[in-house]
Amino acid sequence: KSPVMQPSIYGKLPNHLRAMQLGIAMRMTPTQQVELLRACCCIAAADGETSDEEVELLKKIARRFGGVGRASLEAMISRAESDPEFHRQQFDILRASPLECLDVLLQITVANGQIKENEFEILKSLAGKLAISEDDFQQRVQAAMQSTRDAD
Repeated sequence: KSPVMQPSIYGKLPNHLRAMQLGIAMRMTPTQQVELLRACCCIAAADGETSDEEVELLKKIARRFGGVGRASLEAMISRAESDPEFHRQQFDILRASPLECLDVLLQITVANGQIKENEFEILKSLAGKLAISEDDFQQRVQAAMQSTRDAD
């Protein structure tokens, strides 16, 4: 069963996640950056809709990565909300920095105040596909939940 958290951070990314995102952006090619952003959109839309808080975090990540305009991001979000095949296509591209990518995806997931069952299952499946151990996955989930509590 997935952890469920409330209330939401509804605010800025913690400094360590901002720094980590910038580090990922520097090591990834522009194509990898866009693919990670697409995967983030899929996590945000896993419950069938993307909250305002999730959209704001997606915009921040898009700005960090650069090269993704508002219209392109909106198209990614729309496709993530409506196309299950899009979800499957995105997760094969995250192997370059799997733990760091998982951290970014977890931050997107907790932006709306909780980790919902379907979001948790998608992340857990992603972690398995990326050969992230159950212990590492659980530690990352707990860290994301703690960063949300600390931001309140």
